[in-house]
Amino acid sequence: FNTSATIISTIIALVLLIGISIWAKSWAVLIILGLLLLPDLVFHQFDINTETQLILSSVITFGGIGLYIYLSSNIRNAKA
Repeated sequence: FNTSATIISTIIALVLLIGISIWAKSWAVLIILGLLLLPDLVFHQFDINTETQLILSSVITFGGIGLYIYLSSNIRNAKA
């Protein structure tokens, strides 16, 4: 693909994911997808060691998912 096709397909995918999240009334898909993709994108902008990038990306991804699960379960228990 060229650049414009990549941008258009990315926008279509984001709109579809946001629409599904609104329909399902759950932002879990977007949060987990963001936690999986954003650390790699952010760390490629910095000039740090590859091993450090991998470790930080893994810690942020798994820690963020764990934090999301913990917070969502606490919110559900508080409502019950």
